[in-house]
Amino acid sequence: MIHKYKLDPALLEWNNNIWHGVVGIYKIQEDFGITDPELLRAIEIHTIGSSEMGLLDKILYVADYIEDSRSFEGVETARSLAYEDLDAAVAYETLHTVLFLAQKQVQIYPQTIITYNAYVDKLRTKNRS
Repeated sequence: MIHKYKLDPALLEWNNNIWHGVVGIYKIQEDFGITDPELLRAIEIHTIGSSEMGLLDKILYVADYIEDSRSFEGVETARSLAYEDLDAAVAYETLHTVLFLAQKQVQIYPQTIITYNAYVDKLRTKNRS
């Protein structure tokens, strides 16, 4: 799919955690004929985030992280934040994703770092109130 759609060849250095959103939107369009740009964008960035996220983007990004089958330290906090402040939930999720990956000493997808930088102030603001 990366070659077929002439996507950034750097994507080949990553894995399905990145591909299933970024590349998956092309498969979704092929298989299901979905063309709604807002929906495709939300699917595309649901695991990596973006510095510019609309409401649907944030909802899908957070929903994927807190879905019922998830059971990791902090998921209940993330679920609570999702109901209180969606921007704070995005910030929390992104922070903990970055921490998790850093602790595993694996590379972090650049757009995830951009998302973190864009939303970290939201979490800091939330913690002050």
